[in-house]
Amino acid sequence: MVAVYLILSYLLSFSGYLLYKSYIQKRAALFQRKAFLYAMVGMCLVLPAFILPSLPDFQFEHVAHSIHPFNTENTLTLQLEEELMTCYNMAITEQEFCKCEDLEQSGLLLYKEDPVFNSVIESKWGISFFFIGIAFIILVLLSIKVLHLLRIIRNSTTTQKHIDGQTYYVLNYQGNLLAASFRLIRRYIVWKPELSKLSPMERKAVMMHEVAHIKHFDTWELIGLDILQAFWFLNPIFYSIKKELSLLNEFMADAYAVNHIGNKTAYASLLIKLKEQQQFGALSHFGSSSLKLRVLQLLQPEHQLKKLSPFLVGLGCILLTTGFIFAPPIHQQKQAFEQYQYIQKQYEQTGKTYFCKSCLYQELESCSY
Repeated sequence: MVAVYLILSYLLSFSGYLLYKSYIQKRAALFQRKAFLYAMVGMCLVLPAFILPSLPDFQFEHVAHSIHPFNTENTLTLQLEEELMTCYNMAITEQEFCKCEDLEQSGLLLYKEDPVFNSVIESKWGISFFFIGIAFIILVLLSIKVLHLLRIIRNSTTTQKHIDGQTYYVLNYQGNLLAASFRLIRRYIVWKPELSKLSPMERKAVMMHEVAHIKHFDTWELIGLDILQAFWFLNPIFYSIKKELSLLNEFMADAYAVNHIGNKTAYASLLIKLKEQQQFGALSHFGSSSLKLRVLQLLQPEHQLKKLSPFLVGLGCILLTTGFIFAPPIHQQKQAFEQYQYIQKQYEQTGKTYFCKSCLYQELESCSY
């Protein structure tokens, strides 16, 4: 069930992000774009849990996808009917073959090996350990990042700075990071003496940029995304969402800084100067293309949707439609695999290749894989 849930959430994220890229990205304000992405991720994680339990159960007509690779469809059907009749004649002569009062030929299920399902069964535990291992590594790396932040706090000289009625702990850090910010329990800003070479306005701009990251809880967002990555690391859309949120965080921090210094052109020039000198920690993680996007974002007028709620309702409808289209075949394949796995186990234990459908499915309902 976990695999089906994850696959469906991947598909939902693709539909949601397609709507974001096609309409929301260029027509909404920064905070609206971020709210839309948050809502999309939340819906992708919640909706599968409601869609999947509502799907009807699926039952095999027979567990046989092919008898011989060169058989035509008519020949295959004829051979199955002949084999089914043979098995039926054998079944009705067996004592206590099943619990049903009247066994009909249509109530019989034949077992045939499926090479695809067999390969999945053989590698099932290896696949499970692979996924668990990758998720564990991601969470360990997250722990290392948090420990690194704690090490920065421990190895820095701390001073307090009061901005807009809130207390910030400014860290005089002697490492390679010259300007950064993060929020755990307290609000921290990494600040090095080299930044004193900037003008008072430029120093204020850098400080306000870092304050904005703290006010917007960007550190906690990054931690949440790392936790989500432990489950979505095979989802290509996740990395696009993560990149987009990171860029939005920079856009919003830039806008916050500009509001405090009141000069877009001067701030854009500061970004370019700091990028050239590689003195700004927030910029050192982005390439020239991201810097260009940030400067363009500053200089162009910002759009804003009148209301975001209709688009969130539309997002929910699109995701539900996508879910109910793709969930049944995914759920059917999952149940088909479970049924095949159970029947194969019965075959290995008894050597039988024919079973009563009704009795077999009743037994299967009490088992879980």
